[in-house]
Amino acid sequence: MGCDAKIIAVGPYSKSIVPALGYPEEQYLAVAEGATVITCVFEAFGSTESEKLARCFGVGRWDLGRHVLDASRADLETLRLEFDERGAEDFLTLRAAGFQFYYMPNG
Repeated sequence: MGCDAKIIAVGPYSKSIVPALGYPEEQYLAVAEGATVITCVFEAFGSTESEKLARCFGVGRWDLGRHVLDASRADLETLRLEFDERGAEDFLTLRAAGFQFYYMPNG
């Protein structure tokens, strides 16, 4: 069986980051400023792509003790080219807003 993976982000909500979050703006109308929200920033399908996504953050897909990511180590060029330009911009928005990022394999 292959391994899929996600980069999820957890951090404080503010209206300014809504475009970088996973749901339409109207879903956040009742969310208080500063409330903790969770979103998926990148998804990888299959073992090869999952490993490539992990390597964009300096970890391996099965380095389970290292999956709290250091966002400053992100390989933005590879994320933009191999995954999603929009996801890379959302990642930068969320990183600037103080979000923490996690690599979550599923395999």
